[in-house]
Amino acid sequence: MGTYTLALVMHGGGMRGAYGAGVIDALQGIIAPRKVDLVVGTSAGGANALAVAGGLYQETRKIWMEHLHRGVFINPRRIRWFTNVDYLMDLFKTYGITNERVRDSATRVFIAVTHFITGKHCYFTNTDDALQAVRATISIPLLSPTPVAVAGEPYLDGGIAVTTQDLVDKAFAEGANKVIALDLSSPLYWWQRAALRWYARRCARGLRVAIRRMCVLPHPSPIKPDERVYLIRPKETMVTRLNYTLEKLADTYQHGKKEIEEDAQLKQFLGIIK
Repeated sequence: MGTYTLALVMHGGGMRGAYGAGVIDALQGIIAPRKVDLVVGTSAGGANALAVAGGLYQETRKIWMEHLHRGVFINPRRIRWFTNVDYLMDLFKTYGITNERVRDSATRVFIAVTHFITGKHCYFTNTDDALQAVRATISIPLLSPTPVAVAGEPYLDGGIAVTTQDLVDKAFAEGANKVIALDLSSPLYWWQRAALRWYARRCARGLRVAIRRMCVLPHPSPIKPDERVYLIRPKETMVTRLNYTLEKLADTYQHGKKEIEEDAQLKQFLGIIK
């Protein structure tokens, strides 16, 4: 295997992040003992990024397979908020996904979030409060309490302000020369766009502009052709953004794991096979 700086980029997806968890499970078997040098993520991809940094693949599998289907994280009958972000953050701590572990990791982490006032995106790293940054990036307007304070500033869902191409560009800016880009974003339905525009009506102008821009972006978001980038866009996942049944989560996880394990082109990209 040649020498290169490898980045893993993971964009969004909500509960489709179960596919991403399966992907990183497969990757750690394919490239071990070589590690991912840096990981850039937003939304559910930001949560999975912490697992990569901490090397906690089995723990992440347990979170997705043993807990997120129980109707505690997502509950459409809950009076106020559809998602319980506190529950997920408590699971992270239970399974050892901590700021200390991320800070000590040799894998550099970049978590993308959206500023609640300016609508601009920014990144938090290993040396920051990474768990709080993840709390912010998974906090979706209307479904979770927003904004979330990180380092004294208000933030929310990173998927509002960044595309997969933005995350890829960040990986290259940080020194990567090979990027595996996992795009789990999905198109917004008309009612989702309407709800977001309703939410945006009282937001600061910067965030209002960012939300409106997100609502009109083409799907899938275009990626510039680049031989240094291996793009993964699953043809299908068994779950939607907010689906949380055990059977569908398990199928989605296994789907992601199997597709990567059997992907000969990816192994050629990584220099594992000729």
